[in-house]
This record gives sequence, structure tokens and C-alpha cells, in this order.
Amino acid sequence: MTTYCIDFMGTVNGAIFLSPPTEVSGTGLIDSFVRMQGNGTESGYNTDGDLEFDTKAGLWTHSLQLSAVQTNIVQVSGIDYYEFVLDVNEVDNKGLITLHGLEFYIDALPNRTGYPNIGNLVYDLDAGEDSRIELDYSNFPGSGKLDMIALVPISLFGTDLSRYVYLYSEFGSPNPCEDGFEEWAHKKVGTFSSPPSDGSVPEPGTLILIGSGLTGLAGYCKFKFGRRKK
Repeated sequence: MTTYCIDFMGTVNGAIFLSPPTEVSGTGLIDSFVRMQGNGTESGYNTDGDLEFDTKAGLWTHSLQLSAVQTNIVQVSGIDYYEFVLDVNEVDNKGLITLHGLEFYIDALPNRTGYPNIGNLVYDLDAGEDSRIELDYSNFPGSGKLDMIALVPISLFGTDLSRYVYLYSEFGSPNPCEDGFEEWAHKKVGTFSSPPSDGSVPEPGTLILIGSGLTGLAGYCKFKFGRRKK
């Protein structure tokens, strides 16, 4: 199993968000389960049912059973996390694109539709206050190159591995989507993450790292804006 040492960026509502320190290609290694594409702002989620919002049809949008991510477990300071990866595809050297909404749901069926009635909400980036993550596409441009890793506590998802994970996300406010698609995936075998030897996570004051894949960490950037709920 190949692993990559990842610098920790910080946490939002219990989830850890990381930036690959070097270019990591996911082609052939990942299972993409939702793609979305829009101009300005975009949103979408994975399902086998009718697609909503800016979700793209095709092989790369489908249901995700919890058992499929059992091989993507990362332990940090004694806590187990599921690993999800994000690939953004925007205009070369355009700068930032904003991830301003991220939610995980669990349900017994693979074909839920009619957001937000797609299952039991188990994680919300905006719980407590509006939050956002700024990603710099120019650091790792091109499709199939990972831009962010999200670690979400296993305990949130329950123990029934036959249930399905729905990942809903929103991009574009305030830094817009301008070209290409965004996709979420998990690694087919193993993980991309390897925690630092001391298991540490930096304090909020150290989280804004210009030049890394995440230039501003949500939850510590005190911006308020309306979320696009269709």
C-alpha cells in the first residue's frame, strides 16, 4: 500500500482537511462517485436516483455504500476517520475556488433524491456558523490530480456497512467556478494520508498557509454569506 505524508491543515466541526504537499495523481487509484459542473456557483450530490442541481450524469456519479470506504481509514490521535478526496478542475492559474458547503448523509437506500431529504445528516461544514475552504487550483492543475483530502470521523456514520453515504457539496461563493468539473472520490485500496508522528493538528492561528492547496481554512475565516439551497 502506497501512502503519502500529508501536512495537517486543521479541523472544522471535527473533520480534518489536508492539502497534498506534492502533486498526487489519482488516475487509476480512485473511485469517483460524484461530479458536478456549473458556472459561478455549483452544487450536487451522489445518488443512483434522479440527479439534481449541477450533478453530472455518467459513470462518475453513483451511490456509495459505506462498506466501500472501509479500506480508507486513517487514525489520528486514536480517532479513526474515513478519507475522501477532492479534485477541482478550473481555468489554469485562475487562483481560488471556494468550497462553501459540505454535508454527509446516511440512508438505507442508494437512490434518494429531493435534497435535503436524502437521509440522516451526520456532518455539516456550516454547523454552528457559515464556513468555507479556499482552494488554489493552480497548485495542482489538471484532471485526476488531487487538491484536497477530507478526513471525517467514522463514528458519525454508524456501524451498518450496508447503508449508503451521500456527499452534498457547494462551490463558488465568493470565489466562483469558471470551467471544468469538480469531483469527489475515495481511494480504491488504502489511503493517501499518513498523520505526523506526534498526531498533532495545528492551532487555528497557523491555518492560513498561502501557497498550499488550502489557503484559508473554513471556520476560522469569519465570513458570512447565503448558502445556495435549490
